[in-house]
Amino acid sequence: MTTIPDVPCLYYSTWGSDFYSEHWLKPVNCWMFAMVKFVEANIDLARDKNAIHAFEEFAGSDLMFIYPDPSQRQRVHGLFIEQFKEVEKNLSFKNREIVCTYPVDPFKTLFVYVTMDKPEAKPCFFIDQISSNGTHKIHRVSLEPEVTEESGIFIYHQFFIIPPHSHFSFNVENTPCITEFKSPEFGIPLYVTQQLKVRPKYNQASLLEKIQAIWGQQKEQIPIIEEQVKYSRAVYKKNELEHLLRGKRAAVFKYNKELYSLLRFQDLASFELQVVFDDKVAIEDASEYAHVDAKKIPVVNAIDDVDKYDFDVIILTCAINFESEVGYLKHLMQHAARKKIPVLSLYDDVLQYDVFEDEIIDEKLFYRIGLPAQELIPKAIPDPEETPGNILAVFGTDTVQGKFTTQLYLREALKKHMRVAHWATEPTGCLLGAEIGYSRTDDSMTAKDRLAFERTSIKQLADMCNLVITGGQNSIVFAANGSSKEDNVSTLIFETLLPRYVVLTVSVDTAIKQIEESIAYVAELSAKYRITSRVIALAMMEGRKIRGSRWTETYFAPVDAATVATARKKLGDAFGLPLYLIPDETDGLAKQIAMIHLANE
Repeated sequence: MTTIPDVPCLYYSTWGSDFYSEHWLKPVNCWMFAMVKFVEANIDLARDKNAIHAFEEFAGSDLMFIYPDPSQRQRVHGLFIEQFKEVEKNLSFKNREIVCTYPVDPFKTLFVYVTMDKPEAKPCFFIDQISSNGTHKIHRVSLEPEVTEESGIFIYHQFFIIPPHSHFSFNVENTPCITEFKSPEFGIPLYVTQQLKVRPKYNQASLLEKIQAIWGQQKEQIPIIEEQVKYSRAVYKKNELEHLLRGKRAAVFKYNKELYSLLRFQDLASFELQVVFDDKVAIEDASEYAHVDAKKIPVVNAIDDVDKYDFDVIILTCAINFESEVGYLKHLMQHAARKKIPVLSLYDDVLQYDVFEDEIIDEKLFYRIGLPAQELIPKAIPDPEETPGNILAVFGTDTVQGKFTTQLYLREALKKHMRVAHWATEPTGCLLGAEIGYSRTDDSMTAKDRLAFERTSIKQLADMCNLVITGGQNSIVFAANGSSKEDNVSTLIFETLLPRYVVLTVSVDTAIKQIEESIAYVAELSAKYRITSRVIALAMMEGRKIRGSRWTETYFAPVDAATVATARKKLGDAFGLPLYLIPDETDGLAKQIAMIHLANE
């Protein structure tokens, strides 16, 4: 039997489409997933040292997420193949063919066969449903796969509907490749949630008919679950989080980019990290792969070990996406209910997940980072010219340059010169000392209401301090899905908060044209809203962010001093703006900001 390794875990559950994997695993981009799994099956993380860095870029990339956007496809394709070639240079492909499966949701699975030797004829896929005790085959389905050829690798793939909570084998005609797998339980339910509104994902009667037509009568029926009526309490202010977390011993689920931030900036948190739980990863010290000083915080992936650790708050750093996460989430929720300890979700309302079965749940123990639906909405939207003049925003000229990391370092440095507040546009910021931060509201708040609320609340915050620091969530000139830069999140943040000072993040290889466009766009927005907003400096992390990577969000590959010096001169000559390396030169950036702002007051 051929199996493939689970290392490293390709996490994408903090963002994407609904609770499931559709945006990451579509017919148009599943060949990319197949190539990652093919490399996984051929790399030895203990021995192939020369391939590790290239593999991190390749396996951790968000290029799969971007690829479905037609406007980005050609560029992304080139970058992905370039990353594969870098891995290939230092890797011997001993396993020349593999099979693997991946559940998109409890009812739809991707089937993949990868080979370096082109078959004489397109092979057929055979999927056998196996009895629960594994003794005999119940039913067989044959599929004709699609085929994609990339860089000398032949990828055969097909999506197919299967019954949940069942046992299967998958094999490929005329090959020795076979694997057994179990389809997920119903798991995170047959629902998707947008802005906390729950709706069915499928027409359940139609889905059941299709399953029965393909696989025959199934003993287990699809559960029809009524809309959830319990809601977690939304919190977004520093004092609320302090009341909930201060002095607590925290367990975190799971090991991802948000956890990296908590490790790097642990001294800014009001709680103490005790243990990280993860459905896939086990590491002696969570800091090992996050490239921070040793913290001696274990990463545990055995569900039964949850009860062995002493903690009094649970922090969920992701929206749940994988079927393997569901069992862990259930166990953690049962533990929390039994021990009566609070649970804080950075993203979704955990009480909207169908994981509690018949347990009696005290909704007062469950919280999420978000704006309460009942928040009092101001009557009028403050005019742009009446908005505060003491707001500074960190925006990116590219998507992966440490905007959030820069905000935190800069916030702490600015405190030496003035009273500073932080409006975090990442929910993780709420855990690291930001005065305000939230990610989602429910649909009862219109765009007009939200603008009125945000303009009014940031004015209140700005009145209490010398400077408010905030930032963007992507490149300020990013355009996706055939839209324009006017539609991206950073533009929305700019148009809402109207910062008067802007710091742009760059990297050693950011294109001059990209920075020029970003500076021009800030001037364009400034003129549009009749305010004076200007770029006052560039900030560069002392390293190169792993290209396109989300799971290594706060990790920067080292860059030699000569490369940094060359980049500094190139950018200085092009723009005449001071450039500061983060974190070493953060104090210099803070002093410049303080000097400019105090001169303008």
